[in-house]
Amino acid sequence: MTLLAASFMDVFSTIAGVLCALTGLAAALMGLVAVTEGAKKRGSIALVSGAVVCALGLWLIGVFG
Repeated sequence: MTLLAASFMDVFSTIAGVLCALTGLAAALMGLVAVTEGAKKRGSIALVSGAVVCALGLWLIGVFG
């Protein structure tokens, strides 16, 4: 039972990490587009928050450690 729970958590962490990384990448891209179109404040907030969410997702996958 413990092995099954550990395996489930490992798979769930990987799936959540991939979803977070993709969501963060999309938000960062939208922020970059907004910055280039002239909305500097809102675009930079979206860019930074997207980068943070992407980094969180990559951490969940296990890229950083």
